[in-house]
Amino acid sequence: MNLPKPKLKLIHNALFLVSAPLAFGMIMTMGLNSTLQQTLQLRKSTERSAIASSSINKLVSDCVEFRSDLIQIQYLKNQLLKSRLEPEVRQVRNDLKNLTELMGKNAQYEQQLKEIVPAAKNTLALVERSQQAVFAHHSGAIDDSESALQTDLDTSIENLRTLAENHAQLLPLDSETAKQHARSVPQFLAWLLAANFVVCPLLVLYFSQNVVRRLRVLVANSERLAQQKELLQPIEGDDEIAHLDKVFRSMAKTITEARAEREEIEQLKKDFITMISHDLRTPLSAVQGTLTLIADGVYGTISDSGVSKAKVAEESIGRLTNLANELLDIERLESKQLPIDLKPTQLQSAIQRSMESIQGFALYKKIEIQSAETDLIVMADEERLIQVIVNLLSNAIKFSADGSTVSVATSMTESGQVEVRVTDQGRGISPAMSKEIFDRFRQVEKADADNERGMGLGLAICKAIVSSHKGEIGVDSNDGKGCSFWFRLPPVAQNSVLKLARQEVR
Repeated sequence: MNLPKPKLKLIHNALFLVSAPLAFGMIMTMGLNSTLQQTLQLRKSTERSAIASSSINKLVSDCVEFRSDLIQIQYLKNQLLKSRLEPEVRQVRNDLKNLTELMGKNAQYEQQLKEIVPAAKNTLALVERSQQAVFAHHSGAIDDSESALQTDLDTSIENLRTLAENHAQLLPLDSETAKQHARSVPQFLAWLLAANFVVCPLLVLYFSQNVVRRLRVLVANSERLAQQKELLQPIEGDDEIAHLDKVFRSMAKTITEARAEREEIEQLKKDFITMISHDLRTPLSAVQGTLTLIADGVYGTISDSGVSKAKVAEESIGRLTNLANELLDIERLESKQLPIDLKPTQLQSAIQRSMESIQGFALYKKIEIQSAETDLIVMADEERLIQVIVNLLSNAIKFSADGSTVSVATSMTESGQVEVRVTDQGRGISPAMSKEIFDRFRQVEKADADNERGMGLGLAICKAIVSSHKGEIGVDSNDGKGCSFWFRLPPVAQNSVLKLARQEVR
């Protein structure tokens, strides 16, 4: 199937539809970004001014605290406060260090602190000299030099306080510009969302006028193909949808041809089953009956060799008849033409009838069949259930050594299903064959067919019957040490058990 490649026009339309809102969004985003950057710069400027003001106030506060302790030491003669002066001086040094570091971070800090840092350095020098003077002076009176030093310190601290107040007045605490920028951000967002809500649906509607309508044609054709109706007219164009329509039509043609061929095969299959049912089984039965009469001497006395040959031919005809019956059973089961009458069934009754049916074969092979009593009830067709059990027992006896034992056991599984298990002491089955053994015409060994041990349809019939009961079948085996075939069926509901019990009482 060599169809021309599409020209990819849908992607061109899609790119156009996507580019329009993208371009609009980019314009709005650029405007929003500019507003956000301005707001961010204002916020950073405010934060820097607040940090600088906080650092300046901290320095002034520590200087004032130092001066207060110094006054108490010098004038109130409280010598115990001398131990506090050293930590306070260190704190003033740290405050000055913080201001110096801030000043080196960016131009804004440098501009704000260019007058304050020199004044702070001068104040720190006076603080340190005052501390040294206190520790060097041991008399109670204060001389003129110390008095002048304290005056200079007070003047420096007051100057520093004035600079701090002036700096605090410059803080943009209520900037109208910052508020305006902050209000513009949600406005931009609102415009962007409103534009997208309007533009995007319009673009989608425009796109759907062409694309969605043509896709609906494909969906309708899919439904018409499933209903075996004639397809709608081909989709025009040379884009991907038109190409998909051509591929779909090619596929539909192949499916239609395959469907017609399958119907023809199904009809041939039905004709074959009819032929087996009417045209083959009837003459086989007639031939078998005639051979039986010949072997019994009804048509005159024949030699022992002739009787032997007639019996061999009779057995061969019997095998052909059984094979025809098995083929009919499995075809009817798989095509659901064989009715299954599900009803509550006593498992013990089905097992007992199966054992009675196969008892003659077991006696011939000198094999003992063991079975424990059970009161389990399953929802099943009793005759088909017996057919499964007889098949499994027949295989177990057939492949077991003379004088061995075959057992039938029943139990409830953990999942609540009823299990029937037939176990023998035969040669077993290899793990590789545990699933294939249930296929048609499948033998454990090729020589089994040559030894007249069946055609490999019995287990396939068992699988079909169990599947029709919504159950499962399998085998557990140790190669060379026997095997255990099992099948599991759903249990009977409680109300069905009570109904069966009432029927038995009557």
